[in-house]
Amino acid sequence: MDERELVKRRIEELAERAVTQCYPTHTNFLSEEEVGLLKELEGEKRASTAFNKVGEATYFLYGGAPNAERQVLFFLPDYLNREDEQAKEETGETIVALHVEGKKAQYSEELNHRDYLGALMSLGYERDQFGDIIVQGKEAYVFLFKAIAEEVKKNLLSVRHTYVKTTIIQPNECPFAAKKEEKEINVASPRLDSAIAEIYSLSRLDAQHLIEGGQVYIEGLEKDDTSYFLKEGDKVGVRGYGKFEYLGVTNVSRKGRQFVKISLYK
Repeated sequence: MDERELVKRRIEELAERAVTQCYPTHTNFLSEEEVGLLKELEGEKRASTAFNKVGEATYFLYGGAPNAERQVLFFLPDYLNREDEQAKEETGETIVALHVEGKKAQYSEELNHRDYLGALMSLGYERDQFGDIIVQGKEAYVFLFKAIAEEVKKNLLSVRHTYVKTTIIQPNECPFAAKKEEKEINVASPRLDSAIAEIYSLSRLDAQHLIEGGQVYIEGLEKDDTSYFLKEGDKVGVRGYGKFEYLGVTNVSRKGRQFVKISLYK
């Protein structure tokens, strides 16, 4: 059984447990690709994303920040209300944020996502215990499970060569969100290969190779169709390059070329 099927089976097991044993359950932090497996389960008539159901269990996704890439899948028994439980999560019921900053700002390095992730992983945790890491200047906010937050706070003493101090806060107290930049690009059509080539300054052939090589995901699901026409709201991830959201056509030139708007995740 491949990794995707194992994740799908785990999702269904947790959903069934929430219903049969009448208590809430949740996954670890899931990647965008793993969240995309909900669509596969829907295609197999084992879930409904329209009604937030896996089997008989109601679910919701939450990662600590708006538009979080890494999210936790929560399953609820019948007696719990989805809106109420989501509101609880925003105040730190299961997930909290760890604010990380240099002890002495004047000596702090400009650290990146990889630096923070490396420091966290060196403490002995798996990647699925942490959600998004939002880096702003010389500080960062890490989303993680409340159950391990105090231990991480105690042991995270430095990131690269910078000694750090940490504070645990509620998710909704994080002042930053992932950066996005809206851009308008000019393409022959909103085909997937055409858009990727223009956004990342690639040749059309190189873009096609990425798509055919399984390096492109839409809503977390691998998309190997080079001629796929983007739909408004599609979130596209290109491994090794980044992620963007397709916002639609804004204008058409006299020669028939299309001006389309995208939101580029920074």
